[in-house]
Amino acid sequence: MSRIDGIEVTRLKSDEYPSLLPLLEQGYAGRETKLSPERWRWQYLENPRQQGPELCTWVARIGGAIVGQRPTMPTVLKIGDEYYDAHWASDFLVHPDYQGSGVGSRLMESVHREADIFLTLDSSPASRRIYAKLGFAWMGFVPRLVRVCDPGRLALKAGLLGRMAGRMAGAALVRAWDWRSGRRAAVASARGVEVERAESFGAWADELWERVRGHYRVMTKRDATFLNWRYTASRDFCRILVVRRGPLSTGYLVYRIVEGGGRGFLSDLLGAPDDGASLDLLIARALEELRAEGVAAVETFALHPALRRRLRAHGFVRSGPGVTFIVGTRLGGEARALLLGRKNWFITGADGDVGPVFR
Repeated sequence: MSRIDGIEVTRLKSDEYPSLLPLLEQGYAGRETKLSPERWRWQYLENPRQQGPELCTWVARIGGAIVGQRPTMPTVLKIGDEYYDAHWASDFLVHPDYQGSGVGSRLMESVHREADIFLTLDSSPASRRIYAKLGFAWMGFVPRLVRVCDPGRLALKAGLLGRMAGRMAGAALVRAWDWRSGRRAAVASARGVEVERAESFGAWADELWERVRGHYRVMTKRDATFLNWRYTASRDFCRILVVRRGPLSTGYLVYRIVEGGGRGFLSDLLGAPDDGASLDLLIARALEELRAEGVAAVETFALHPALRRRLRAHGFVRSGPGVTFIVGTRLGGEARALLLGRKNWFITGADGDVGPVFR
């Protein structure tokens, strides 16, 4: 389709959700989660980083009707020792009748003029072409890691995990990984580390953040405010594990069982990268609980090399290329250099709008 005139791009106001519904119903027919008003309200209106009546959702109108959206989830990003406002992209959508007409480009041009930092995971080829034209940085892939828990059940799920399933096939191998994971947990326990369930993130989460943030150069600010919104208010039925050494909380892990059962998703894991005992105990306990629930395999995303090494020690292996990662920024100087350095980043399933993707 040729480019058309008369495209008006504005930010959606908090009371304009009804005017967005026709576009969402057209683009997400049959996908109840995407059409859920409760989900939309949580993701955008209840986001603790949202400020003012204008949402961080840009919409394109033609003749008054909304024909495209570029919503983002505002967040606070730690870069070096400083904090910056940033935007994680989600749900880029253009009405089928207007795709290829310039609506998508106009939306992204507007976002780029207002947002100093734009971040996106798992973008489509069409979106990546727009980002390339705007000069955004291609950051490669955030690896997807999978841990097989029950190869017997896994074999019944045709196509699940593809080649990875073949590499991990065999109950003996899985039992070996289970033993190794359990052994690491025993060693951690012997060092005075213990794990327990938590219903929410309290003052301990803020204290943990202050202790560990200096270990990572670039990451979303994981304080109690963000974590409670992300996990306890999201209605995703997440389970929170906290590891403690004496009175101090030294790490946490969040996981959930994917709707329909049989699959687990390790959403977030945080601790000091050199605190192997805390990380080992969290991973081992999560795997133990997921196996008890009859989960066949567990999936996660992890970009930071120290975190990936720890997960691999418990039997997680890479599956496929992962999800794409792209950064757009108007910052300069040291902050820009840090932001565009792939090795500086800490990313898990808590970031952006990614979730379990295997079938």
